[in-house]
Amino acid sequence: MIEPLVLLLTLLIVWKFSRKRDAKFPPGPTGLNILGNLPMLWNRIDKTLRHLKKTGGPIVGVRFGTY
Repeated sequence: MIEPLVLLLTLLIVWKFSRKRDAKFPPGPTGLNILGNLPMLWNRIDKTLRHLKKTGGPIVGVRFGTY
């Protein structure tokens, strides 16, 4: 009974700390843990990048994968 709770708590803690942003990294959309922002770039990358420029300015941070 306690093992699933410990596993869930551990996963939540890892997820919380993996979502932190580097202070030097430019602002941008929040990505998924393993894929980063790749899913949002699969369709119509030109439209997506124009939208990011319009909402975030000339410099926008986009993560590819876990890096």
